[in-house]
Amino acid sequence: MRIINALLGVGCVLIFTYSMLACQPTPTQEVVVNKQDAQYSDEVFSTVSPSTTNIPKSQYVYPKEALNEHVFAFDNHLDLFIQTMVDVPEDFSPCIQKMTQRTFTREQFESFIALIGDESMLYYASPRDKAYWAEQLVRAQNGTPDGDGNLVVDSDYVTYCQAQWEKAPNTIDNEPFLLDDLTNGSAFDCDINFPQNKVGSVGMSANGIFTYKRDRSIVSNVNRDTVESNSMQMPNVLIDNVTALRQAEEVLQALAAPDLVLDTTEEVAITYDDAEKLTGALQLVFVRQSGGLTGYDMGKSFLMTAKSWPSFGAPWPQERLEICVDEAGVATIEWTGMSAELDETATVELLPFDQLKTRVLAQIQYFSAYPYHTKWYFSSTIHSWRLGTSLTSLADSPEAGIMIPTWYVKYTESAGPSSEERTAYQATERMVAFNAIDGSYIEPRVTNADIMKHMDQVDKK
Repeated sequence: MRIINALLGVGCVLIFTYSMLACQPTPTQEVVVNKQDAQYSDEVFSTVSPSTTNIPKSQYVYPKEALNEHVFAFDNHLDLFIQTMVDVPEDFSPCIQKMTQRTFTREQFESFIALIGDESMLYYASPRDKAYWAEQLVRAQNGTPDGDGNLVVDSDYVTYCQAQWEKAPNTIDNEPFLLDDLTNGSAFDCDINFPQNKVGSVGMSANGIFTYKRDRSIVSNVNRDTVESNSMQMPNVLIDNVTALRQAEEVLQALAAPDLVLDTTEEVAITYDDAEKLTGALQLVFVRQSGGLTGYDMGKSFLMTAKSWPSFGAPWPQERLEICVDEAGVATIEWTGMSAELDETATVELLPFDQLKTRVLAQIQYFSAYPYHTKWYFSSTIHSWRLGTSLTSLADSPEAGIMIPTWYVKYTESAGPSSEERTAYQATERMVAFNAIDGSYIEPRVTNADIMKHMDQVDKK
């Protein structure tokens, strides 16, 4: 469980690099995958009215029935199935929408604090006292359960807890946090002293992530599969969807984010500093809409190979407001990528679906691990195909943002040692995004800062 807490902390974004999955494209693939054909500059907005004219959906032809197709590749070593409906909103306006990064304001914070209490409960974040670290040290020495239910002692963590205990103060003198001290856009971190000696936390990080924890000992939340794969029991969720949504909408109102829409609701387990403690909650994720299209949540982790880094990414993270609610109320909040629309749009045309499908199939073949395991057999099944929107950069202004129509394709891949056993191992679900204007593969979860960091690492090698 300690591993879960370390990897899935609130605010953590993981970038996985699986070089074994980065196969060389065939000559026919090179023209259709992995490159953006169209890069959008400020010029596209120079002659466009601030208002966007709706384009009738009838101009674009999408399959009305479920796709049920089977494609072979790599001499029958890859079975690629399409088994899904194509999900397209009834009314949408294919357009590029110019965006700006939003600054978190003191007024938003004051409104949020009024929702959960009052200013007198706020204190500058303080270190943990000696009693807290003594408790953590005992737990570390006793060990934490691994995936098989055995207690494992992490000697490095024991040493860390011992060092923290030795330097921790016996008592903590709290310093009041005054709202007048907060300036718009500034980073801050403060504790919330709730009744009955319960301490929460709230703050804004330097990279623009707003977080709230009703209990500052909360580490993260994890889904049912992660809990059960670590031989833990998923706790009961004692709140219904309607109540959770009502409380989450109160948070949206307090944070002045009423333009975000609900994307997903999922049962999760909240984890704590006490690695054996789990409580059940509903996780509600809210995202942005643009031109009638939704910026679907792609999650915090993703596949990225050495050969699939895009030429440019998003100027800041995709907007995502995650609220976890349990029977006691709102437990955690994490809001990344705060954005606002500007009065500049440009109408676009979308790539015909048949051409799009060709590019999608080629990209999934490109991701196959077959060239590295030529004696194995693989199977990939597309089971979700949705039209939405995502944030990317202007080519000549990497700090500026635009929302572009985006196809979100979700598929499951597996492998096996024979043609009959190609679904025996490695059942993994992946989501891939495609620019709906030209059909090119994009990665909305990569920012320009990620790309610069990646390039610096490559240059040093």
